[in-house]
Amino acid sequence: MLKHFGKTFLIISTSRRNFSLTAALCSRVTIVGAAGGVGQALAMFAKTNTRVSDLSLYDLEETKGIAADLSHIDTFSAVHAFTGKEQLRKSLMCSKILVIAAGVVRKDVKATRDSLFEKNVSIVSEVVIEAAEVCPDAMFVIVTNPVNSLVPLTAEILKSKNVYDPKRLFGMSVLDSVRGSTFVGDALLRNPQRTKLPVIGGHSKNTIIPVFSAMDPPKDIDEDVKKEIHNRIINAGEAVLKAKKGKGTSQLAVAYAAKLLCDALLEGLENAPAVATAFVPSELTKLPYFSSSFELNEKGIKKFLNLPELDKDEKENFDQCMRTLDIEIKKGVEKAKKIIDAEAKKPKKDKGKDDCK
Repeated sequence: MLKHFGKTFLIISTSRRNFSLTAALCSRVTIVGAAGGVGQALAMFAKTNTRVSDLSLYDLEETKGIAADLSHIDTFSAVHAFTGKEQLRKSLMCSKILVIAAGVVRKDVKATRDSLFEKNVSIVSEVVIEAAEVCPDAMFVIVTNPVNSLVPLTAEILKSKNVYDPKRLFGMSVLDSVRGSTFVGDALLRNPQRTKLPVIGGHSKNTIIPVFSAMDPPKDIDEDVKKEIHNRIINAGEAVLKAKKGKGTSQLAVAYAAKLLCDALLEGLENAPAVATAFVPSELTKLPYFSSSFELNEKGIKKFLNLPELDKDEKENFDQCMRTLDIEIKKGVEKAKKIIDAEAKKPKKDKGKDDCK
């Protein structure tokens, strides 16, 4: 017999020989932007994760068809569809992990991250403002670009609502590590899943730092090969954009990388051993945000792993990263202040009682 009590599943099995009672914590994952290329692929990954009890899909476009399709996958998780701004608040209720993957993506190699920021900032801020009231204890995962600016923006909005927890905010930068291991595997004819290339810094061209000196297992690589791999990582989005002939940039690889981060967060929520990489609030450098690896638990980030030692070239990349990252972080903070000021001038509305059902 199965009873659903909002936050806990009680699975009761009886027989003449035994009686067992198992309680499994409810892990609701909400994907904002679920009708997009990244959102749909990530939704499929999430539905196949047995740690997910509920999957909430939100977008401005119709999500019922996506939910119906996903509901045929034989895992024990309910799928809920929400469409339109009037259903945003309801889609966020009781979320343990909130993934924001909504927004405009590049369709032209000439498109800048600044142009993406201006188009996506209103989308992300609207979701975060609602989430701060509805699911303030959720793990916030920002997939929408530019991550280096939108993560600080999210933090400032959460601070203004007095619900900010630096241990529970994550920007999706693990994609660069995934690409790094893949491209090293290509160059060295190795299995990429057994060849890990740490990538630290941020998630933009001048802030991505592949740390070849800390590659696992270690391997001496010619300087020209290093430069080739580095260039492949920082130009990977443009390479996909060109291959798709202007019909969009990376979606499937982004969704896979987001899946890795969400899987680790779900493991952490159950206090299972978990390590992840993301662009997060950090004290590892002089800047307030940095991409690196860390251990997780049910509260979010448990412990940061030490940054790898850098060689001469990597230190030069680090210095360049810090200069650029400082500008991109400040951009998000400054924009957030304007949004917060504008929000404070709006008349408060009674939004009714929130309910997980």
